[in-house]
Amino acid sequence: MSNIPLVKSLVKQETVDRKEFFWPVKRLWMLQTPETMLFGALSGSNNLPLVPVIFQWRPGCKPAHLNNDIFESCISSTIKQGYSQLHVPGVTVVQYMGSKIGMSGVVNGVAGELPTVHPGVLTTIIDHFTARLGYSNMPQTPLFTANLQLEYLTPVPTDSFVVMDAWITSMEGRKTVASSYMADALTGQVFVKARALFVSAR
Repeated sequence: MSNIPLVKSLVKQETVDRKEFFWPVKRLWMLQTPETMLFGALSGSNNLPLVPVIFQWRPGCKPAHLNNDIFESCISSTIKQGYSQLHVPGVTVVQYMGSKIGMSGVVNGVAGELPTVHPGVLTTIIDHFTARLGYSNMPQTPLFTANLQLEYLTPVPTDSFVVMDAWITSMEGRKTVASSYMADALTGQVFVKARALFVSAR
């Protein structure tokens, strides 16, 4: 994935920092996760999981490729005022969508008549990385997904690369709200928009 133009561009930007992939809970490294349902399904032709490329936004910054129309329509005025104070205001993830996760079943490693990613897989990925964002800002407090709303704009093709941008839109008491969208990593076409509410443990 290092050869994707978007990844090359992000590596050079001073607004983000590349981070290792880990599960938000207990920090299980990628070497421990090849057997999981999600990243087993996202494997490439050699059946090895393709590790997502993750970039955390620096305080007060956002990446150059960000869809500003979506960003501005979601972020609250309260967070705008304290945006520079957030430890990790947002995260960008580039992920491969394997050919084993099509909606119409799998035959010889290729999805059926409709080679698009199952919405359940998209939901899992978005929930996972928006939760990571919340966890990065409250590392000592367990967070639980209280609500996750997705708007599917167009099907996501399998065997493709997508970029997901997620950012904190509001924080109040025990509640953290994050917005995100998933788009084609090469063309920028937006596939899914989402909003997640996380509640920290008492």
